[in-house]
Amino acid sequence: YSAMSQLGTRGSSLSKTGLADIALSSGDAEVAISTLHTGILEDEEAGNTYYQASKQILLAEAQTALGLRKEALSSIDAALSSSTSIAIRVSAAMLFIQLNESEKALEIANLLGQRLQSEERAYGQLIEGSIALHEGSFIEAVDTILGSINKADSWLARFQLGKGYFKAEAYVEALSEFETCQTRIGESTALYLDDIPTFRRSIELSYWLGNVQQELGITNNAIKNLQSYLDHKKSG
Repeated sequence: YSAMSQLGTRGSSLSKTGLADIALSSGDAEVAISTLHTGILEDEEAGNTYYQASKQILLAEAQTALGLRKEALSSIDAALSSSTSIAIRVSAAMLFIQLNESEKALEIANLLGQRLQSEERAYGQLIEGSIALHEGSFIEAVDTILGSINKADSWLARFQLGKGYFKAEAYVEALSEFETCQTRIGESTALYLDDIPTFRRSIELSYWLGNVQQELGITNNAIKNLQSYLDHKKSG
């Protein structure tokens, strides 16, 4: 990413997103925020609204990690003002859920649910399932996310389904979903099949995979995955 910063405006923009993604995956939210503030200003000057919105979403994640709720919500609103792409909307909705703003997430879900393309409707349903998961309705979450997968089989849906099964204590099913995510790990590095890096999601997978293996008594693999997760966080 450092080398990419020398490859013109687009390369410089993507390099900052990538470096912030790595910093956040390592648990260094403050470094991510510093990098993103610089990148957002550069994108604004260059008129790169999508890259700007992507950084604002990542900034909101970093702010959420530091407990900066007000700032995170402001960054999400800024991202949605900069771009109406499906990647920004879904990312915003997932953050709204995390910040206990389920009504705002549901507005996005309803909007996507009215679209013609099955992929957009699938993401709308995924958001609904993620709301149910956050609110403790695990069976509803599983059923809703399965409906999303029937429309479009995304990596993020499989990951959320694994969490739903885990919370419902269906550990064998959860393991199957997380192993599917592991097999498709390349998709986690760019969740929305664009050039915006989301490497941090693969680190989260190690945590969930390790926990479900621990529940099933697959001790050696559990230790390996949980240690991998901790090593990445310590590297920050």
